[in-house]
Amino acid sequence: MADWKTVGVNYGGQHIGKGLSRLIKEVDRYMGKEAAPVQERPSTWITVIASIGLPAAAIFLRLRDPWDKLAILTGGYLSTALWDIAEEAMAAASPAAPAAPAAYFPAAYVSAAPTAEKREEGMVF
Repeated sequence: MADWKTVGVNYGGQHIGKGLSRLIKEVDRYMGKEAAPVQERPSTWITVIASIGLPAAAIFLRLRDPWDKLAILTGGYLSTALWDIAEEAMAAASPAAPAAPAAYFPAAYVSAAPTAEKREEGMVF
């Protein structure tokens, strides 16, 4: 059965995770690594370590309730950023799609907008 403590721990873990996520992104900006490849950004490695380390710390350090749940929830929130990291790494590794060639329409085939008479005659589809 849910109580206010459970709600506070669940919401708190999510909000702490979001705050840490923003703080981790600021590390890239502070170090000038925003445009660096994903594997060279400090935020990538901080996120990986924190998403694994926080739940591991809750288990191996035998944190007391509610700190164990808070660490697990925060680590779980940070682990969702691993999807973004993986997608960015795969996009960078795949070759870019070639641009579509420009289409050529001769002037003879380009017509003005249909007139009201053509609409009435049913010639416009």
